[in-house]
Amino acid sequence: MLCCACSPAYVMRAGWEETKILFGREPIDELLQDEDVSSEDKEKFKLVLNARNYSESLGLKPEGSFTQYSDVERDVLLWVLSASSPVEFSPITWWFPIVGRIPYKGFFDKDDAIEEAKELEQKGFDFYLRPSPAFSTLGWFDDPLLSTVLAFDDVSLVNTVIHEVLHNTIWIKDNAPFNESLANFVGTIGARDFFQSELHTNQDYAEQADAQWKDEVLFAAFLEKTKATLDDLYRRGKPEAEPERLSRQEILDQRRILFEQIQSEWKELQSSFISKSYHSAKISINNASITAYQIYLTKPELFSRHYTACGESLERFIRSLKKFAKMESARGKDSYSEFEKTVDSCLAGEKSDAKS
Repeated sequence: MLCCACSPAYVMRAGWEETKILFGREPIDELLQDEDVSSEDKEKFKLVLNARNYSESLGLKPEGSFTQYSDVERDVLLWVLSASSPVEFSPITWWFPIVGRIPYKGFFDKDDAIEEAKELEQKGFDFYLRPSPAFSTLGWFDDPLLSTVLAFDDVSLVNTVIHEVLHNTIWIKDNAPFNESLANFVGTIGARDFFQSELHTNQDYAEQADAQWKDEVLFAAFLEKTKATLDDLYRRGKPEAEPERLSRQEILDQRRILFEQIQSEWKELQSSFISKSYHSAKISINNASITAYQIYLTKPELFSRHYTACGESLERFIRSLKKFAKMESARGKDSYSEFEKTVDSCLAGEKSDAKS
């Protein structure tokens, strides 16, 4: 794993962009009274406030986030770059204040992102560049609702609010895959439960959120299988593979063939998806993109198991995760191994209670 620090110029640019967002905030309560704001936007503002309040009822800490709105005056907030060695799953990580080391880097200027991506490509790395509509300051500032997020459909809007508020509440330093996969689970299941709640019942939306989660579990399994297939190839390039060790070029030639097979498997799998977003999705296949996708979908079944152990109560699930995040053992390189022990312990206790 190659580690990089961000340049002072990069940090200053990011700080400037965040400052513009914060200074451009307008209270949503005031916008709801503004005659120049469309009725459609007002309905979405109300939905955001309701989702924010709902997240608080689950034990999350929105603080002042999502009580204000900021128009960023563009369709994409930032561009996120991921990179990895092409002959093993070894992502480049970047160090940032507060969050620690993470396997991606955001750019407010697309040209800057492309320039760094090309530099990494010239050095022989795989790269993956994607647009992102939002980010979280992890509770250090009151994050506003951004115009890039306001454009979402209702289910995605509620999902995003709960996802980002989860980051405000729980963030384990240097463990981006755990943090993002947890937020992905809580955001998606939270959106489903929100639209099943008495005050906000919309069965169609609840079913959409439920379908989204089922599809993400299916996609996660596809990614895990894909990674395992490629890992088998990459092991053949290691010193311990002698005397039949493959050269770097042989590895690259063979993985090109595997990439074509993986794309074919993806097209076949798409008919199994329920949600529209996965039915039509095109995916990029290289080590950087697979790593980037997995950041949000690492071991989703583990979160599902713990949710079951918590009686399918998201409030209990979040309470348990808040306790887990405070444990010293959770702050190691692999939060998942420690979390799995917690899940197994909960399930064992559940079985014991059932017998007594």
